[in-house]
Amino acid sequence: MIIEAIGSDDIDMVHHLTRRGFACSEKELQTLEIPSERMLDYVCEHVLQDDERRYACRINYHVGRGDDAQLRTLHQRIVDSGRDMSIFEAASCRILQTSAMYGHVHILRWLITETEYDIENDARGASEAMRIARDRSHTTFADDLEEIAPTSVCLDACTT
Repeated sequence: MIIEAIGSDDIDMVHHLTRRGFACSEKELQTLEIPSERMLDYVCEHVLQDDERRYACRINYHVGRGDDAQLRTLHQRIVDSGRDMSIFEAASCRILQTSAMYGHVHILRWLITETEYDIENDARGASEAMRIARDRSHTTFADDLEEIAPTSVCLDACTT
């Protein structure tokens, strides 16, 4: 119910549901499509209970919109805060797969070249991203990922 209110950009309803104890499950949070930055700010301030979920939500929002400038800013904020980078590392696979879904090649390049993401240690996530890109006919994304990814990832993506 709260997911529908968030998706319809109805902050009053989200506020009402949150006060009544409704929350997003972890699975719902992963697929949450937030329609506006105003709703993103509200959800991060009033719905999500911990920093890891807040960062994951903000990362998903900016990846979906192809906004690498905001991702850079968010990544730098995490680095500058001295926080454990596991928050970002946990989101890296999701960043890769979401950018594959939308065909955002520039986000793929940013993730690989400017962050600590280690594609070789995330063969499963990379192979899933390659499948997603191919299924959605994002051939440029899939081709770029194929150039970057280890051979085992490419073979796994082609055989399943």
